[in-house]
Amino acid sequence: MTWQDISVFQYQQLYSIIQNNDKITEEEIAIKAMAVVYNKTENQIRNLSINEVTKMTNDLKFLNQEFKPEKKDFVYCGKKRYRFNYDVRQMASARYIESKYFIRDFEVNIHKVAASMVIPQKWSLFGWKDLKYDSKKHSEYAEDLLNAPICEVLGSVVFFYQLFNNWIKNTPDYLIKQMMEMGMTKSSAEFLHRLLWTISDGFIKRVSLPSLSESDLKKFTNSLQSNS
Repeated sequence: MTWQDISVFQYQQLYSIIQNNDKITEEEIAIKAMAVVYNKTENQIRNLSINEVTKMTNDLKFLNQEFKPEKKDFVYCGKKRYRFNYDVRQMASARYIESKYFIRDFEVNIHKVAASMVIPQKWSLFGWKDLKYDSKKHSEYAEDLLNAPICEVLGSVVFFYQLFNNWIKNTPDYLIKQMMEMGMTKSSAEFLHRLLWTISDGFIKRVSLPSLSESDLKKFTNSLQSNS
């Protein structure tokens, strides 16, 4: 087992455990983390044999390894597939703005942020084809992305926002002109540009997420080994 096997939802649960580790014992951290990774209840973990716990402990050593997000062009969510759209010019400003609220609690909302930058696809006789992005289905896209690999989703989101950050920084006149052509006043367009810059800049400062290979997870694996 590796980080590639961990979904966005599992990562969020593990992150929550780490964030609250000062409120629970090392044994509870171990039980909760194992339950998350193996999709079991905490009671099921408590009822495992020593041999089973030992095997699981060995399989979970990857949690002490460096977490490496990867940029991808596509991501699979069960039988569904989404294409990551890295062309910021093709995305509506409203979708950037909505990210402002999700980014405030980024780890909890990774799937919602990603849902703003993907294109749903469907299978046809000629292969995978893009569907039109439907803003009303944002929550549906986000729900699907909870099942996608965290390495792929996080890596793609970070890459996109780095591109976006550079784009709005280097093309202010172009963006303002575009918005004015859509009917905005110059002052409104300038305000929106500053808002987008603030959103992106805030995100870029937060991409260094707390590592799941920090001392807390080392304590958690040590706890499992001592209990076995």
